Amino acid sequence: MKEIKLFTLIPLQLLLMYLSGNIVLCYTDNIAVLQFSEFISTLIPFLLAIYWFKDVLISDWKKITISWWKIVICTLIGVAILEIVSNLIYLKLPVFPDPASTENIIFSNLPSMQKIFYFLFSSSALLTAVTEELNFRYLFLGRYTKFNKVLGLILSSILFGLAHYFIQFQLLSCLPYMAMGLVLGLIYLFTKNIWSVIFIHITTNLFFAVLILLFNW
Repeated sequence: MKEIKLFTLIPLQLLLMYLSGNIVLCYTDNIAVLQFSEFISTLIPFLLAIYWFKDVLISDWKKITISWWKIVICTLIGVAILEIVSNLIYLKLPVFPDPASTENIIFSNLPSMQKIFYFLFSSSALLTAVTEELNFRYLFLGRYTKFNKVLGLILSSILFGLAHYFIQFQLLSCLPYMAMGLVLGLIYLFTKNIWSVIFIHITTNLFFAVLILLFNW
């Protein structure tokens, strides 16, 4: 019963994001309000993930034996690999609208107070990173594919990519995320520690979903 409950986190997050976006849009198109609704829709699954997976988070944290400077270096290397792999895939795909550039244009035109709220609530990308790693890497890949790691790696990568369908509503746009899921899965299988991929995923989202706003302030 507990395992079934754990598998509901990602569908719950996607459902909340869809519902909150559509409901809020019926009443306002205020960027800060929309960002706040997205933050709430990711906060609930994040808190559930932290509570339900607290044992593995604590256990794997205690298993970290390398120094912090090595963790930082390994994390940055992991981020670089993710970006190289995803960009190589993007180069082979048809040209899609760049949501990041559109977001930056909108952000640069916002009043200062709305910029502050937008920046704060953009941290939902960091919450999502933790929820996704606990689900796709630890739960799906680590626990339920013990007898076939290759199949588990492929399936978890595909599901990870499909979970990002709502970013551009294009199946082809999911391919770079599938490739990133494959890299994160390989790293998790190698390190056997959920924190290794959480660090990389959070840092990636921090660079490309949060800090990028500072350059367009």
